Amino acid sequence: MKKHNLEEGDFVILTPEEYEELKTSSEIEVSTLEVVPDDEAVVKLEYDLKEAKSKEKILFSKVEELENINLELTTKLSQIEKANYINSSVLSDSESNSLIDEVKKLNGDIDDLNSEIKQLNKDLNESNEERIELLQDMNVLKTKMSFDASELSRLREREDKHKEILEIILRT
Repeated sequence: MKKHNLEEGDFVILTPEEYEELKTSSEIEVSTLEVVPDDEAVVKLEYDLKEAKSKEKILFSKVEELENINLELTTKLSQIEKANYINSSVLSDSESNSLIDEVKKLNGDIDDLNSEIKQLNKDLNESNEERIELLQDMNVLKTKMSFDASELSRLREREDKHKEILEIILRT
């Protein structure tokens, strides 16, 4: 929190700790405005955020599953290459070609899995960006609601002053 940038009338969203720190160390009068977000847009944003988190969990589990499969295939490939190395002098040409084909197939499977992992990571990044946008929208909405509540408070003060003036006029 950069206190030197704040001026009278500025509106900021603070954590309770930041509020206490600012209140005790600031030359500016610090006041609070509690806003109860009951707007249906906030509810929708919260739902969208939960949905994004759910998608993120699914993507994480898919990435983990694919990484496990990738590890298994890499282990299998390593075993085949080791067997091929050990038995290279004993294998016939057809057996050697068969092993080479199997190694190529496993390499292709590993490449496919790596591509799928990259795509899932890309989807995960997009999901994170979507989540960030939802949080930003939610903050903007809460800020707008706070400003609306502040404006409503000022209008009520003006209404009270007008009532006082009317009462004075009616008494005279």
